[in-house]
Amino acid sequence: GTYVAEHCIFPSTLGTCRRCTEGEDYTEHENGLEQCLPCKPCNFGFVEVRHCTVKNNTECQCKSGYYCPPGCEECIRCTKKCPEGQVVVRSCSATTDTECGSPPTETTNATLWAILVSVVILLLVLGIVLTLCICCRKDKASDCLINVPNPESTSSSVETSALINKFFENSERSSLESVGTNKEHVPGNEPSAPPLQPPDNSAGRIGQTNVPKPDEPDRVIVKDPSSEKLKELYYDSRNKVPPQCWKMLMRKSGLLDNDIEKIICDNAHHTDEQHYQMLKALQDRYGTGDALCKFLVGLRHMKLNHIYENLINELKSNDIITVETKD
Repeated sequence: GTYVAEHCIFPSTLGTCRRCTEGEDYTEHENGLEQCLPCKPCNFGFVEVRHCTVKNNTECQCKSGYYCPPGCEECIRCTKKCPEGQVVVRSCSATTDTECGSPPTETTNATLWAILVSVVILLLVLGIVLTLCICCRKDKASDCLINVPNPESTSSSVETSALINKFFENSERSSLESVGTNKEHVPGNEPSAPPLQPPDNSAGRIGQTNVPKPDEPDRVIVKDPSSEKLKELYYDSRNKVPPQCWKMLMRKSGLLDNDIEKIICDNAHHTDEQHYQMLKALQDRYGTGDALCKFLVGLRHMKLNHIYENLINELKSNDIITVETKD
């Protein structure tokens, strides 16, 4: 909600921060910006869900009958009809389109009916059993199907059980002492039972060695980070990624949200220039070689495997990188 109005001049001193203007500009995170980011108006087809504050940008949502996936820049009309032979499984929402699927089969209906009938029969049986139990309890307490113990009988049975357990413990102790006495008086007496062997954990060890290791990403090594061809392919990669995936890809590649929003604000209505400046910001921060590697990691995290493989093959064919596969 603030920006840097005056930077610190002398060591061990603080700069001056000023608050953004409510409804006009904002900052969402801690920053070193010299001015706040302007509030973004809702594009055509969007409606405002939350007003812009000094700490949050305007939140927009598609109108009824439209949806916008995460990262999109314009609303898309919802699918109104499903293909022939399919029915609506989930209606269109603000972020997802209508989902269509196969209608429930006769087998599914039969299964549901079977489950329903089974539940009804089970409830009837339980009702009959409970009725019989209640009737028996009313007629004759000694013939009840359900015996509810009183506190006196419970304590009595506990005491009896304790006495029985004590008797068996004493008997067992006496028999063990007698056996020990006999062993002391009989020379050469050896135990008849073989010594206990520790459990064999070989099966566990074998199971551990056979557990497959999770897939690890390949290691990409840039041969010459100063190569002009590398820079050319690096910047051309912006034409391979769908626009709706770009902002998320930049976050996955290591670019901060403040940098992304500032570049979008400085190059409004020029999408290609926005993408170019974001790639340049990555290059300025990490260097061309590391920026390329972070870009490739971002593609893998977003599961854009087709784009990732094509870019890897193009870089390899130009002898720019080598890929080491981890076994």
